[in-house]
Amino acid sequence: MRDRHQTALRMRDEGATFRAIGEALGVSPSRANVIYQRALVVKAEETAGLGSQAIRIVRNYRGCLTELATRAELDPDAAVVTLIQEPNCLRRHALEIIAWLAAGNREKP
Repeated sequence: MRDRHQTALRMRDEGATFRAIGEALGVSPSRANVIYQRALVVKAEETAGLGSQAIRIVRNYRGCLTELATRAELDPDAAVVTLIQEPNCLRRHALEIIAWLAAGNREKP
């Protein structure tokens, strides 16, 4: 995570306004808000171990993640086919999710 993301998260957690964050970072309040929002995304990605699009796909997945993980263990290609039927899921997202499931993750981020 970039320093300015960490600064924005820390300052906002301490109750700072976007104006104060912007002054600390040398940007406008609206840009400080954008930096803060991106910091939240980066933090979620780091916590989950997935990219933001893969996180959205997993969160909106209509099936059972445990069943998907089992399918991925038995037939990874079938799991990819299942995942790419989800909205906005490309093959690279499916492979990222399958690797995440193989690492033992079963809870939606």
